[in-house]
Amino acid sequence: MHRGAYALAILATGFMTDPASAYMAYVSNEKDNTMSVVDTATMQVVKTVNVGQRPRGITI
Repeated sequence: MHRGAYALAILATGFMTDPASAYMAYVSNEKDNTMSVVDTATMQVVKTVNVGQRPRGITI
């Protein structure tokens, strides 16, 4: 449930920027210790990366 809310929040802010720079959204999943890469055109997770304990405040 939380993962969907995080993805929605990230995607919403992505759409407020220049569309050319919003091909991928990067979503930290704090309780899963992962980061999901979401293709904003298809709204599908294309990759999940293990990033260590409690990822948050990630800058890409």
